[in-house]
Amino acid sequence: TELVRAITLHPQQPLAVLDMVPAEEKAQIIYGFGDVGVSDVAAEAGALFHTFVEEQAQLVPDHVAVVYEEEQLTYRKLNERANQLARR
Repeated sequence: TELVRAITLHPQQPLAVLDMVPAEEKAQIIYGFGDVGVSDVAAEAGALFHTFVEEQAQLVPDHVAVVYEEEQLTYRKLNERANQLARR
């Protein structure tokens, strides 16, 4: 992975300064996903992350929100799991 390579090349560097995501993936995260419907009102109000997830669950419930290895969660499923965790 990118992090392992960075650690190998720069073993004395603190982890905080090493790139953990390949440049191509970082560009996709920052620039590639585009507008997914978060309202300007929520963004301007400084809403917390869970508020954005809840709003996305209403606006685009079947869009993919999270990808990790082979697993994907839609905004609906992410919101459901977050609410389950909050209830515990």
